[in-house]
Amino acid sequence: MDRSDFRWTLKDMGSLKPSEQKALLNKDRDIDKLEIVNISSDNPSGRKVKCEFSLHYSFIKPSNTNSQTHKNVLFIPGGPGTIFALEDLDPAKHGDLNALELLEADGHNVAYLHVPGSGLSKIPLSNKFDRFLRGDYVVEAIERLRLHLLGKDTPWDAIWGESHGSLIAQRYAYKYGTAGVKKLVLLAPPSRSLESQRYRRDMMVSNLEAIIRSYRGNASKNKKALEGAQSESSNVPNRTEDDSSKDLSFVTDRHIRQIKSRFRQTLKELDRLYASMSFVMENYADLKKKRDPNLKFFPYPKEFFRALRYLQLYGRPEKNLKFPIRTEQGHFDAALLVAHYLTLPKKKPNARRDRRGTFGRTPSIIRDLSPDRRIVYEKNLEQAREHILHERQLKSRRAYYVFGIYDGISRWILEVMDRQIQKDGFFRSQDIAPSVTGPVARDLVKKIGTVPGEAIYPWNPGYFKHNVPTLILRGGADAMTAGGQAESFFEDGLANKNDSVLMEIPGMGHLWRDSMPMMVTGGKQREGFKILQTLVKEFLAKPSALTFLNDSEVKEIIDAIGVSVWPAQPTGRKLAKPKVEKLISLERNRKELWDTIMRLRRGITAAVEKKGNFVRKPSKTNFSRPRLNN
Repeated sequence: MDRSDFRWTLKDMGSLKPSEQKALLNKDRDIDKLEIVNISSDNPSGRKVKCEFSLHYSFIKPSNTNSQTHKNVLFIPGGPGTIFALEDLDPAKHGDLNALELLEADGHNVAYLHVPGSGLSKIPLSNKFDRFLRGDYVVEAIERLRLHLLGKDTPWDAIWGESHGSLIAQRYAYKYGTAGVKKLVLLAPPSRSLESQRYRRDMMVSNLEAIIRSYRGNASKNKKALEGAQSESSNVPNRTEDDSSKDLSFVTDRHIRQIKSRFRQTLKELDRLYASMSFVMENYADLKKKRDPNLKFFPYPKEFFRALRYLQLYGRPEKNLKFPIRTEQGHFDAALLVAHYLTLPKKKPNARRDRRGTFGRTPSIIRDLSPDRRIVYEKNLEQAREHILHERQLKSRRAYYVFGIYDGISRWILEVMDRQIQKDGFFRSQDIAPSVTGPVARDLVKKIGTVPGEAIYPWNPGYFKHNVPTLILRGGADAMTAGGQAESFFEDGLANKNDSVLMEIPGMGHLWRDSMPMMVTGGKQREGFKILQTLVKEFLAKPSALTFLNDSEVKEIIDAIGVSVWPAQPTGRKLAKPKVEKLISLERNRKELWDTIMRLRRGITAAVEKKGNFVRKPSKTNFSRPRLNN
């Protein structure tokens, strides 16, 4: 099938069949829609392409957007393509899945956006409509939604963007400023202006080590914690009182060094052979089905790669901090699975001297355990497999890859096209297909619609700097934004730093709702996801960053959890800046050195050409920043 006539499926967008969607919309009155018509004139044939679809948004609880006292907040999920608060699209389950229920409970109007190409906001199936899955088109859809809900003279009080959603929020604030939105709340914002692959690997290794050390000799403590959390036991599949021993005391320091070394090497090889380990995590079933030749170097089952994802997204234990039972169980399960498979002995070479893809049965970490403890270990291992494989997140595969590639945040494609990016600063959509390798990657690229000549730039928030006051929240254990991405976002993407704040929360991963640490105040334990919403609520209510940081409740949260703050400093108070400030300085020095080398190179070339009396062919135009459609 030619690329031009490929058709995605409803499943690829995480969407329902028309009859099922109609039944849902009739049942759930919280979901509304806005009819959108986008027109593109970049079709090679010269004819305009029209895309008509319904942009869906949800008010999970009854809301009044015309209220003078309550704020109007737009929520943009990450992914790209995450379908939040829908699960199996059963309205009865919304109560457990709302992202911002604390703001809703205070009477604020929260609109949850179903991003085009995902969930209910499905677009036509032909891949020629992939050209409309770009951040700029979502920005325009958000503006139309504002005019529809709030009117011309009323801006959003806030836009809450997560991961890729923060990219869209940044572009919206750049284009419409405070006339369109008063404040931004950005969680785990990405940036591809800095090298981040190595720092992601380092963070995952650090998370794994922290989890293992946390559970060494902690059997009695974990048993007590699990017994005291029976009310949550229904949220953890197949967990009972009998399996409460989450103990890794048998993992020695020598084992930890061995595990770290093998883990680091495994991650490095995944990035080298597949351009990004995320490609394997997302496409493991297809890689195995099509017998991808590189997969033989990683003879691990599906649950191993699911555990890698967990180490990326769900943070790690921190001293004196408590996390939800479900999250702690996930930490233990992921660490147990990874440690198990990385310490399995390789079998002896066969007659062909080939031992790739074969392992023994007993990992070195349990070689000295008694029979009774081995039984407990095997039981925990089996339950860890069930738990990890049970985790599900509904999302649009179409949106994940199309937005990811064309908005410049897909690590996979950026690594594949790195040589072209280093040369020109961008690459074009038609250059992707000849550059990818492997049957799965080639088949995937064939599905994605292209616009010949369209330039794709690595995402850089500095191209969209704005004056809207912004609260940036990043996790101290978030592997996805490791390497100073949030700090780069703050430094390069915000012009109004005096009214903006960057907070780093220890132990928190990429998915804040599950990995935000809890705190105890007045003898009562407060859930982490409510604490984070409290910070946001106070930021929206206060007139400046300084008054926000001087708020007594905000100070209490900062002290109790150990939050690092950058850069606004309340009077009479010193707060630690994130540790990666030095890292950003080093990255910038590296880039400045490279720019100097390139200038010298161009000068030498020009001198040689002048002396040799020959004319140099004109080079391709290098764009310092993407061209914007204003």
